[in-house]
Order: sequence, then C-alpha cells, then structure tokens
Amino acid sequence: MVKAGYYGRNNVQRFKCQQCGKRFAEPQEKPLDSRLPKEKVLLILHCLVEGNSIRTTARMADVEKRTVMKWLEVAPRMSNGKTDRFAIAASGSPA
Repeated sequence: MVKAGYYGRNNVQRFKCQQCGKRFAEPQEKPLDSRLPKEKVLLILHCLVEGNSIRTTARMADVEKRTVMKWLEVAPRMSNGKTDRFAIAASGSPA
C-alpha cells in the first residue's frame, strides 16, 4: 500500500495497492453511513429537539426536507428508546 495523492475539497488521502493496482480513499467518519458531516447531523437533530419544524430545520441546516425527515426517522433508533440520550446526541454534550 502506497500513498497516491489527494482528492476532493477536503483533501482526502488516496492509496494504491501495489499488488492489484486498485486505488481507494481512507475511510471517512460519518454517522450511520450518512453523506452528511457529523456537525450537520448534530445541527439537524438539535433543531428537531428544540421543536423546530421540518421545513425550518431544513432551511437552517441547508439540506432538503427529505433529509430532515430521514433523520427524524433514524434518530429514535439511535436513542434505544430513551429520550434523554436523543437530546444528548443532538446537543453533542451531556445535559
């Protein structure tokens, strides 16, 4: 495995396999296999916890309404049924 440059606006490190020649990027940390950065997901969840509507949350986070709806559906599964853990996940810090 050797380094093979960078790509994208975030300058993600690329690698090349010396045996097969395939190129790939280092894995990026993204919550629940989301394309959104962790900070954006936390903003969406925080807005929802604060009682903002789906439309307002989408506008504030600069995402589509369907993205907010997806996280509204996924977030309860993240909390394991405990609303206090959902609030902690949304705020990014313990209450």
